[in-house]
Amino acid sequence: MVMNTVYTGSTPVTVDLVLVHELSGDVVDSWKSPVTGVVWAKHLLPLSPDINQESFRVLSFGYNGNATVAIRPAPPGRNTVDENASDLLSELHSARQGQPTDRPIIFVAHGYGGLMVKAASISQAAIGVIFLATPHSGAGNFNMWEDIETPATGLTPKRYNVQVAADMRWGSSTVSRIARDFIDVASGGLQIVSISETLPSRAISGGTFILVSAINSRVNHVNETTRSLAAKHYDMTVADNRDDPRFLSLAGEIGRILKTFRDGTGPKKPDTITPEVVTPDGTVQPGPLTADQLRTLYQAAFRRWDLGTAVYYNEQFIQLLSATKGVNDPEALKERENWKTLRTYQGYK
Repeated sequence: MVMNTVYTGSTPVTVDLVLVHELSGDVVDSWKSPVTGVVWAKHLLPLSPDINQESFRVLSFGYNGNATVAIRPAPPGRNTVDENASDLLSELHSARQGQPTDRPIIFVAHGYGGLMVKAASISQAAIGVIFLATPHSGAGNFNMWEDIETPATGLTPKRYNVQVAADMRWGSSTVSRIARDFIDVASGGLQIVSISETLPSRAISGGTFILVSAINSRVNHVNETTRSLAAKHYDMTVADNRDDPRFLSLAGEIGRILKTFRDGTGPKKPDTITPEVVTPDGTVQPGPLTADQLRTLYQAAFRRWDLGTAVYYNEQFIQLLSATKGVNDPEALKERENWKTLRTYQGYK
């Protein structure tokens, strides 16, 4: 595990950009154009008008997501996605030692790297995350991940360790738990951008396929912006020059996240809300609430939710938290009743 400093802008640095690569990726090469040698976050982003005079430090996290050729045993290393996520947080903490604790962080995570970022319950300083073709529901057929052509392995058949395959299985308990827990994290004021691939990649066994579908690339959260990119799966993270649509897309989204954060127009972190809160059981909590109190309310209210409908619960609960009326106010009572009705309708008593 390593956290590599790719670029440091002029002092004072105002933003940390953290890159997390895909399986069979590399801490530097995954972000470097094979045509021009350009690393977009180092050579292009600092000059982009989208960042509005921000000074970046670019960090790239590397982990053991390598494969072996298929005729050999699966590679050593049985780290779970949670263990990799813990290493990510540990390395990020070390990299930010002696730095301002409130310096905002933006993550750019590719594929499996996105699951790691979600599992990490990322730092409170995080203001945004850009997911590049992350399989949020897991891999329907993990053989496709071993069958795809990659920059590192080319068309050589490969195998990943069994823990990676288990964690990424479609609908696995790991994927489901990560998705469920991330709803809570995302509701803490995080801006989310999910970008899907639209060009098929070459299969080692012959033919082509889209590795992560547009639907599987979505978090399905109210704070999420979705878009697509005309690129193959392993080409999404590189850009040849400043006019490359891949760079323009990434720079534009990074700039938008920063502008929204600086303007104060983005989703609010729960610990900035100061209402009198009526919980579903009728309990009144006076504001202002601490972040820990709000987290407790979230977990108590949403211990059992379906991933497909969680966004609706979340929207309604945010409305509840934002209410400034007293417990007996007609509007507050109506809001509370609507919230109860929604839960009952979805099957939660």
